[in-house]
Amino acid sequence: MTQKISSLFFIFFFLFSFSGCSFNNLDDRIQMINNLDYDAFKNLTIRRRNGIYIVQSDNKLYFVKRQFHHDIYTEEIPHTDMQKNIGKALDLFEKMNVQAVSVDSLNNIFVALSVERKCTHFLYRPSNRMSDSIFAQKYKKYNSEWYFDKVCSE
Repeated sequence: MTQKISSLFFIFFFLFSFSGCSFNNLDDRIQMINNLDYDAFKNLTIRRRNGIYIVQSDNKLYFVKRQFHHDIYTEEIPHTDMQKNIGKALDLFEKMNVQAVSVDSLNNIFVALSVERKCTHFLYRPSNRMSDSIFAQKYKKYNSEWYFDKVCSE
C-alpha cells in the first residue's frame, strides 16, 4: 500500500514539475496569449486581487466574486447585457492565467503576467501603426505583434 502511495506521489510530482516548465516559459505564455480572441474584453479592464475580480467598464468599477461560475457583484450590479459580457470575459480571463487584461476602444491590448518570482511582464499589442510608433519609443519589441516590458521588485 505504501509503495502505491509513493508511486502516485512521484507521478504527481513529475507531472506538476513538467507542466510548470511551460507555465513559466515566457515564449509559451505569449504564444498562448497571442492565439486568443480578445473581442470579449472590448472596452474592459480586468484585474484579479485576492479572489475578487475588479472589472472596469465605461469609467465604472464592478467587484465580482465567482463561486461555481456564479458571479456575485459586491457593489453596483450592471444591467443584464453587461453582466453577460463580463461573465464571458471572466471565463476567458480565468483560462489565461494572467494578472490583468485591458482592451481599449481602439483594440489596443494590454496584458500583465507573472512568469518569474517578483517580476511582472507587461505586454502590449497595438491595433494600428500610429499606436505602434508611440509604444516603440517606450517598450522593447518582442515579436512582430507584441511589445514587452518587465518590472521587478527588490
